[in-house]
Amino acid sequence: MIAAFSPDGATLVYGNTNARAFTAEVWDLAHQRITDRAHLPPGPGDSSGIHALACDRKSHTLQLTGMSQDGTAPRVESLTTWDVSRDVITASTPGISGFALAVGPTGRLLVTAQGNVADLTAGSPIVRANGTGPAAALAFSSDGRSLAVGGYTGQTALWDGDVRHNLGTLTLTHQGSSGAVSALAFSADGSILAVGTRNGAIYLWDTATRQPIGSPLTTPGGLVAALEITKDTLYVAGSNIPFQRYDLTTTAAIAAICRRATHGLTLNDWKTHFPDYAHQPSCG
Repeated sequence: MIAAFSPDGATLVYGNTNARAFTAEVWDLAHQRITDRAHLPPGPGDSSGIHALACDRKSHTLQLTGMSQDGTAPRVESLTTWDVSRDVITASTPGISGFALAVGPTGRLLVTAQGNVADLTAGSPIVRANGTGPAAALAFSSDGRSLAVGGYTGQTALWDGDVRHNLGTLTLTHQGSSGAVSALAFSADGSILAVGTRNGAIYLWDTATRQPIGSPLTTPGGLVAALEITKDTLYVAGSNIPFQRYDLTTTAAIAAICRRATHGLTLNDWKTHFPDYAHQPSCG
């Protein structure tokens, strides 16, 4: 399965790459229902040749990487621009590839896991000479000022929104945190970055201090395919993970820790899990 949230966080688009014919389904998060379903137009290929997808703000246009889907032969690695509202392929650009994609909030820039950076404003993507280098996962902040580039060793690099300057690297130090990054998402104000991994763990980062926030969030396991942070809620979708929500409020975090603890949080416990908040009685 491949999946991606729209830039505004309102919808989740996903499809089964193991199916013979690729179908994209659009899931409305607020109303918890499928609002659209589109099928790739008939061609020589099948969904096994699709690697990744990204969508625009209204989920009307999808960008797909993988083998070309426009009916031409021979098939080559390409970026396919698909208008799902009309079931029409509007562009096929050879040479743009990668198993992850990200489109900026304005729809101007597209970045791929192979390090390609393309301008989408002309209709057909125009590839820029310089890029980010190989990546396992990508995500723009909602204001377009930052790009997160997840690596195969668990590290995540931060770039400026125009993808010209590397601003630093987030390096995990937790034991067993070597899983490759598989999904990324910024909070609305860009202050928090959620990092999902192939082994199912999810890490939260403070982007200002570049320090991890609390302990990793656990899932039922399997690759984390897509993440989205809306207000105080983290949405998660994955190949073996049911679509689920995590409450990120301090109250919910305290309750979760108390369920695992046999006593109230000491001052040292509090400083470990909530370093930016004043100590208060807990687990009472």
